[in-house]
Amino acid sequence: MLWDFVPLITASFASAALALTITKGSIFWPLRSWLAQKSKLLGHSFGCAFCMLHWTALVFVLLTKAYVAVGFFVAWFFVVGLGFLIVSAILALNPMDGNERQNLIYLVHELKKRLEKYE
Repeated sequence: MLWDFVPLITASFASAALALTITKGSIFWPLRSWLAQKSKLLGHSFGCAFCMLHWTALVFVLLTKAYVAVGFFVAWFFVVGLGFLIVSAILALNPMDGNERQNLIYLVHELKKRLEKYE
């Protein structure tokens, strides 16, 4: 019975890592910025680690078929719950300081100026 949760725990760590990469990683900054301009809902979803965690958890639960032992919804929300604890711990250990906020504001301002050139 305990071994049935190993795929779920693995999926939780993978989901948390992917959700943080999409919502906080600089590689996805252009995508998040573009989506925020196109749709308020998508912009929020791609900027919120908890929101994105639901979708990444769904993907990993379906890919790993981890739901076979405990049921689909139990597996999905187990992965979301544990993933949330992982994301919360990572964000608590690495908070954004004032300089990072200023850099982020500057990047947003510069990106807006560059996008206005193409309109």
